[in-house]
Amino acid sequence: MSIIKQIVFLKDKSGAFKLRDDIKSFGYDERTGQYYVQFKKGDNYLHYNPANVDVANYTRQLEPPFRVTRKSDGEVFFHVLGVRVFEGRENNAYRIIYENGSGKNYPADYVSIEEHIDDHRSINVWEYLNEVAKYNVIPVDDDKTVSLADKYAKMEFVAKNSLLEAYLNVDTYGKTTATQSAPIFPFGCNRSQYKAVRNALENNISVIQGPPGTGKTQTILNILANLLLDGKTMEIVSNNNSAVENVKEKLESTGLDFLCAQLGRASNKKVFVDGQTGLFPDMESWKLDNPKKVRQEAVALSRELQELYESQEKLALCSERLTEYRRQVERFPKKIEIKRQWPVGILENVSFSTNCTINVESASKCCLC
Repeated sequence: MSIIKQIVFLKDKSGAFKLRDDIKSFGYDERTGQYYVQFKKGDNYLHYNPANVDVANYTRQLEPPFRVTRKSDGEVFFHVLGVRVFEGRENNAYRIIYENGSGKNYPADYVSIEEHIDDHRSINVWEYLNEVAKYNVIPVDDDKTVSLADKYAKMEFVAKNSLLEAYLNVDTYGKTTATQSAPIFPFGCNRSQYKAVRNALENNISVIQGPPGTGKTQTILNILANLLLDGKTMEIVSNNNSAVENVKEKLESTGLDFLCAQLGRASNKKVFVDGQTGLFPDMESWKLDNPKKVRQEAVALSRELQELYESQEKLALCSERLTEYRRQVERFPKKIEIKRQWPVGILENVSFSTNCTINVESASKCCLC
């Protein structure tokens, strides 16, 4: 079987490059400075200007394991034996080799090729987690249990450059580029929620935890708002249906439920599909006369909010230290109060980068600068 070394892209009438698999003969004529093409269904040669031709040359073959999926819907390609990579001036392509020996060419924007992690640290941590999972049992409804090992068994593939790899290997973990110069908070926030939203937008992985009533759903809604503003789509998943429903209910209360589709269960999908009427809310009032100015004002308010929370943190820290210094003063022996002498250790503690001063003459009175 001959090995294909080139994949040809030709411009169509719309001016877009298209991968052509129906070429019988192809080459470059140095005398005319043009490419000649003979298609399988024709006898004549057609000539193309080099600007209308992009030749993707074979560069490498990917080593298994790998996963091939269709970008449009995530459909997985099965029985794949090998993947060959072709790179052109503007277009790249893959040739998928199947177990039966056949092969098919695909433009790079049609399929997604994910390679399995290959660094030893990530693999070792993954194997460790799989082993530990065997001893973890999760209680579910009706007195049933689910082994965590069963969940891991379904995750045989860990893609390179995925969030899971970042979790497995701290050396590959990095911060994302902040999507917004300053986040917005249309659902309100407090100091801890502000920090949680910023961390979520600036990091690949973020864990937000807290007891009921601390505003986790509110934080999720603010994260959603910032991602929507950046033109992104989101997926909210949970092993608890009520958690997802809670987010949807909050969006419904603000008239934004049309932005989401509650899926998961087959019944949820049916309700969503059957409920599509093709009608959308009147968003005429959403239009802004000067969106750039509004955005600038939102950024300014967000930065002002950040400064306010930073000041609150400093104030809380100083208050904490002040309380501690007062406690130490109350424990001083009376002889030290009479002699007006302070132990060297106490003086060192008072002097390091605090905005607090203590009046030695009256230890019970302190002022916060």
